[in-house]
Order: sequence, then C-alpha cells, then structure tokens
Amino acid sequence: MERIALFKSVLSLIVLAVALFSMWSMYEVWGSLKSEGKNIARLKKLHRLSGILYSVLFLFISYYCFKYMALSRVEPGPRAVFHAVFSLSIAVLLILKVSYIRIWKKYYARAQMLGTLIGLITLGMIGTSAGYYFLVTNAGRDKWFDEEFKRKMERATSGERALIEEGRSIFQNTCSVCHDPNSTNTIIGPGLKGILKRGTLPVSGRPAIPANIRRQVKTPYRDMPVYGLKDEEISAIIAYFNTL
Repeated sequence: MERIALFKSVLSLIVLAVALFSMWSMYEVWGSLKSEGKNIARLKKLHRLSGILYSVLFLFISYYCFKYMALSRVEPGPRAVFHAVFSLSIAVLLILKVSYIRIWKKYYARAQMLGTLIGLITLGMIGTSAGYYFLVTNAGRDKWFDEEFKRKMERATSGERALIEEGRSIFQNTCSVCHDPNSTNTIIGPGLKGILKRGTLPVSGRPAIPANIRRQVKTPYRDMPVYGLKDEEISAIIAYFNTL
C-alpha cells in the first residue's frame, strides 16, 4: 500500500511539473510572437505535447481516484472532497480550452487565461494529495508510523510479537492494496487506523469487536472479496489490528 501511495504521489508531482512547463511554454509563445530569433514553432509543438501528456496522466490518475472512492462507498473527508472538486474543475477547463482552440476559435485569446487557471488549480489539487502525503510521511519514508509500531511491539510479549508480525505480514500481502493501516483515509476500502478502538466498523456499521472483524473477513460486506483465510490467519490479523 505504501509503495502504491508513493507511486501515485510521485506521478502527481510529474503532472505538476508538466503543468508548470505548459504554462511557461504558453507564455513564451504568446509573449514572444513578435520577437525575432525565437523558435515559436518549436515552442508550440512542445506546448502541445506537454498538454497531451498532462491530459493522459490527469485522466489516468483521476480514473483510479474516483474508482477508489466509488468502490469504498465511504463518505470522503474534507481533503478528499477538495481534491475531487479540483479534479472536476480541471476537467471542465481542459474541455473548454481545447474547444476554444479547435472549435470556437472566436474565443481563442481566452485559452491563455484557461491555461493559467488549469496550472493554478493543478497546484491546489497536487497539494491536497501528493503534498499532504509527503508532509505526513516524512517525504514518503513513514518514519513516524514505523516508530509507533515499534513502541507497541516492545510492550508485547514474545508470543504476542510473533502473532502480530504474522498478522502484519498477512495484511501487507493480502489487504494493504485496498486498506491503509496507518490512517483512516480511503484507498479502495476504508483506512483501518485504530479500527478496534472505534465504536463501529466502517461501511458495515457493526460493532468494532474481533468477532465482527472475523465475520467481515469470512463473509465480506459489499465489494470486499473473499480471500479464504484460515481461522489462525484471521486471529493473527486481529492481533495486528490491536496495534493500529
């Protein structure tokens, strides 16, 4: 899960870099049309290519983000809502900009303003996703989470540590693609930080007790798949959940 989050965040930074390059090349083209010695044709080509790359990356990331939100069926938090609004705004502005350039050429001059807005909103969109991720995970290293887990493990007995480590390994191999154990943020399924300290389980609303977690794994609620885990493997996962 951490590798997936890191990959998405790095990809988002690439999107931001492409957006900034597109803004720069756009202003170079419009600001240098009457200047001699400027390779306007080359700049226009680079701007067009960067716009295509931006659109492809934006659609790729947006598709999976909205897919995760739809599959989780959990009400998104304020940060996720802002991120979604930014994404939808960019999609609308991109359509308008292309329309002004290709179809409604009467409004061609307004494409520059739309390009500027797309770049600025992209900054806000990336700030609420990759920016937040790198901020709370110490540039993707997750040191705080690792140290917190180690402290809890030090207070456990040797037998408990072995069971917790087994549960952590099973979770990382089976569940971490969909669930973040270090926060309540939604990936595909809800984040599980403090899962056994809550009043109810996310999505199902059942009491947050080990018996209901075991029931959830054996007979999943809604879109969660069946993994066929053994009783002792589920017990190990529950032991791991007690450290979250």
